[in-house]
Amino acid sequence: MKIAVYGICLNEANNVEGYMACAAEADLVVMADTGSTDGTGERFRALGAQLHDIRILPWRFDDARNAALALVPAEVDVCVSLDLDNRLPSGWRDIVERAFVGPVNQLNYTSLWARTADGAPRRFLDNRIHARSGFRWTGPCHEYLAPVGGPARPATAADLVVEQFMDLEKPRTQYLPLLEMAVAERPDDRRSLHYLGREYAFHGRLAEAVAMFERYLTMPPAMFDAERSATLRLMAECERGRGDAERALRLCHQAAEENPTLRGAWTDLACAHYHAERWEACWAAARQATALPDQAQAYGAEAWSAVLPEDLAAISGWRLGHRREALAFGRAALAKAPGSERIRANVEQMARALGEP
Repeated sequence: MKIAVYGICLNEANNVEGYMACAAEADLVVMADTGSTDGTGERFRALGAQLHDIRILPWRFDDARNAALALVPAEVDVCVSLDLDNRLPSGWRDIVERAFVGPVNQLNYTSLWARTADGAPRRFLDNRIHARSGFRWTGPCHEYLAPVGGPARPATAADLVVEQFMDLEKPRTQYLPLLEMAVAERPDDRRSLHYLGREYAFHGRLAEAVAMFERYLTMPPAMFDAERSATLRLMAECERGRGDAERALRLCHQAAEENPTLRGAWTDLACAHYHAERWEACWAAARQATALPDQAQAYGAEAWSAVLPEDLAAISGWRLGHRREALAFGRAALAKAPGSERIRANVEQMARALGEP
């Protein structure tokens, strides 16, 4: 099996060494430089990548990624699309080779894209490992792989964890106009509506975000749709920011009711009750969340509130007098976020009150 890692880059010189090191198990690395001026291309060439200079005008991510994919030699069997701030783990090739058997032409894997304020991982299943032929990138921004000439036949390897080290200082000014372009091109595309609403929320344009989310929600729901759940919960965050805590709570309830198997939906509902100081309801929702599997699922399956349900269960349970259960939840939260001084202080205080070490 021949495997290629490929990507697009622009002024990412500081990331080149780490990128090439984690891609070392590939047979080749194909990189499309879109106009770097900081020596990125020279560093890639020096480390053995097949470096190509491309220009995409007007800019859009799908055109750039399709241009990069077109540069991957036809004899390659499997392509790993990897951004410059992502890192593959040691041993990744063996996992990919075991997964790509029979009719499989795409691989779901765990993307560790961020961590909560307390240091706990935030994850979802991504699918940017694919067969050389049969796929095309679609969408000006937040682009995705669409199958062409036949269906996607995915396998899942959740034990393959690709971690993103996001540069928060990197400007994302191009995202908003590209997402507005995406909605103009495909006004009924749910994915584009979701991401444009999310981008408006990032920019503090909450009324526009809510309007976009409401437009999304007029479309018929899928039988199991984590993206719709994420839309409801992001909309709740916007409404809380606009001062409508009651509507925010209703939206969180709706998200949990529509997708009761999503741990993140119950966590966000527990967080909404926490903000309202409704401790019984917070306790119930947080415990429901902790009872569900804590593993990477589809986009939107995790909490948008970026908190741990075990932490919320500890806080609400202690307030309600469920002290030993609260301590157990607090310890579980600390095990997931050992760097959190706040959670550690809470656990120590609870343990002292109960006379435990």
